[in-house]
Amino acid sequence: MNYLCGKPVEIPKISSAATISYPTLVTASWCPFTSPAVSFWEKAVNSAGLSLNVIYADREEAAKTLGYINIAGVPCLIADPKALFYGLQITHTEAVSFLESVQ
Repeated sequence: MNYLCGKPVEIPKISSAATISYPTLVTASWCPFTSPAVSFWEKAVNSAGLSLNVIYADREEAAKTLGYINIAGVPCLIADPKALFYGLQITHTEAVSFLESVQ
C-alpha cells in the first residue's frame, strides 16, 4: 500500500499503449542536442517508413506520458519500452536498422 500524508492512496497504473506511440524522441528545451536529434531521428524514421513523436521531458504534459519509463537522459529515442537509444553516436544506416529491428 502507498501512503500520502499518512493516508492510503492507490497509485494508478499507466498503460504504455495508451500513453505513447513509437518511436518517440524524448528531449528537453534546455538540451543543446534537441535540434540535431530531432532532425537526425526524423530522417531515420522517415527512411524506415515510420513517423516520429517528440516529447519534451521538461514540459508538464510529458509527466504522465513518461511516468512509466525510466529515462536516464536526453535525447533518448524510445523505439519500444525495452528499446531505448541515447545520444546521437550512430550513423543514419545504423539508426534505420535499429528502428526496423524493433518494429
